[in-house]
Amino acid sequence: MQCVACHKTISAGSWREAIEPRGGFVAEPRIEEVPMTRPDRIYHSQDSYIGDGKQIDEFTYIVNGKHILLKSSENDSIMVTSNTDFYVCKYCGFAYGIHDIIRDENGKKDKIALDAIKKGVPYFTLKKKHKNKFGHLCSNTTFHSEKLNHVYKTDVVVIEFQDSIDDHDSMLSAMYAILSAMSDVLDIDNTDINGCLKAVFNAQKLDISYSIVLYDTVAGGAGHVRRLLDPSVLQNVIYAACTKMQKCSCDTSCYNCLRSYSNQKYHDILDRRKAYEFLHPYLGEVKEEIITSPVGTKRIEFLHDGLDVNTESIEYILSLLTINEMVKQHLLSEFIKNKVGMPDYNEISFRIEGNVGYADLLWKEKNVMLFTKDNEESYILAKDSDFKCYLLESIADADILINALL
Repeated sequence: MQCVACHKTISAGSWREAIEPRGGFVAEPRIEEVPMTRPDRIYHSQDSYIGDGKQIDEFTYIVNGKHILLKSSENDSIMVTSNTDFYVCKYCGFAYGIHDIIRDENGKKDKIALDAIKKGVPYFTLKKKHKNKFGHLCSNTTFHSEKLNHVYKTDVVVIEFQDSIDDHDSMLSAMYAILSAMSDVLDIDNTDINGCLKAVFNAQKLDISYSIVLYDTVAGGAGHVRRLLDPSVLQNVIYAACTKMQKCSCDTSCYNCLRSYSNQKYHDILDRRKAYEFLHPYLGEVKEEIITSPVGTKRIEFLHDGLDVNTESIEYILSLLTINEMVKQHLLSEFIKNKVGMPDYNEISFRIEGNVGYADLLWKEKNVMLFTKDNEESYILAKDSDFKCYLLESIADADILINALL
């Protein structure tokens, strides 16, 4: 089994199934007294991005010559997983949490069971029987350690920086700097939005980098994160994030810059200097906004009459395109420098809802089509399809294409 993000092999003993309690919970009729001592601090849950929503917008912003790609989706899925274990009866679903008091048949604390939970054993067996949700005794007395998860739908924005790196701690610090700045700039509570990192595998470079995933914490979405699509808002958020990181006087992080109750798990690795170092190159005016390739819903049918160029040299492939010589040389340089994969076809015809056009170049596995200015009619026809479509006119367009293919 491989990780879908970084493609590393996941060994059999390094992953566990989680239970999604879709039917909710039934509380015990007997309520235990609340202890006067404070319980040990636990990190309640962590969020993961599933990414099965409908993409509605995709924008590329250029700041100081660097690109920031924002992908917006609605009705997208975030999975919340418990960091602490629950001990669950696999017969009826009865469960004990790690702070629950377990009593024996005599009503006294079951020290053996409580010690087992404290040690984090995979399962334990009780002498005392428990009741199911209908009030009847369950025949099973063995409880297994399980994680709980919940999936909810909301608005999501994925941010891909041109200089995204494989340093998890730096990217995490940058993400929380952006979240903190968004709370200030948009005048919203910091619990209204949250984020997580998405590992992206680069097949050409054989390494991973991280994208930042921001989302509304309310089910269904409140539209907060989508306000980042406004270039002036994005500019103000980056400025506010850099300013806050630079002015704070703490050593690595504190509640005035990066820390919050929700990110307690990461307090030891958050670093305001790393966040500033990563975000500072993007501090400046958003000079250009390019709608790059919102993925549509129209299905495309290829007619397979194009020229197979997958084994050809990049010099030969670019010679087939009617484009400006400076753009051509820039593309050639970027293809070689970034080891971009070759396209599959040149001048391949397609049909959409009965209309026929052709793509100058097609990367089928990447779902990418390239069109020259002379072929703009085909681009207009294809841009609402389920492929990412790029019209090549300038060096900036060439850079956007390269980023899409990496």
